[in-house]
Amino acid sequence: MDRLPETVWPIFSDLRRYASALTGDRRMGDWYTRVTLETLLQEPFRVRADGDVRFQLDKLLGDALSVDGVASVDAQDETESDDVLKRGLLALPLLTRHLFLLVTLEGFSVRRAAELLGMAKDEADSLLAFARKQMRDRREMPSGMAVSNARTHSLPESKSPTQTPRQIASRQLEIGLGAYVQ
Repeated sequence: MDRLPETVWPIFSDLRRYASALTGDRRMGDWYTRVTLETLLQEPFRVRADGDVRFQLDKLLGDALSVDGVASVDAQDETESDDVLKRGLLALPLLTRHLFLLVTLEGFSVRRAAELLGMAKDEADSLLAFARKQMRDRREMPSGMAVSNARTHSLPESKSPTQTPRQIASRQLEIGLGAYVQ
């Protein structure tokens, strides 16, 4: 484990971002990131420095989600968000959301994401098609059916004092995912 810390720290912020997107909440994402890193400290053999550290950390994060708190992640009140794409993402079943984010946000191939989640590629293809359809359907809702925040319709040039970090992160997620659901 001598080289592991120097390979983990550059990936740490990506892991936090991914955990937050997966759970729909920064604090919960940070908590799962912490659990992942604590697991790594207690079981260093689970991540090899000579392997794909990012893949292995995402696997540890997925293990943490599957063991603890899955109900609380899925049971989040999606009405608290005024972001249509975020609500759509949180409405996806956890495994489907995990797959969708691995491919769209993290840049994994479908084959590699399926491997990480322990499923066949054709099953992953089906789930990904379902997720994209669900997200596309959310985007195409008539404006009267979806709550919308006018501030999220254009990317701010700079951080506006009227926007919370959560709103900014949500908008960045919307922009990042928008290309994948069209």
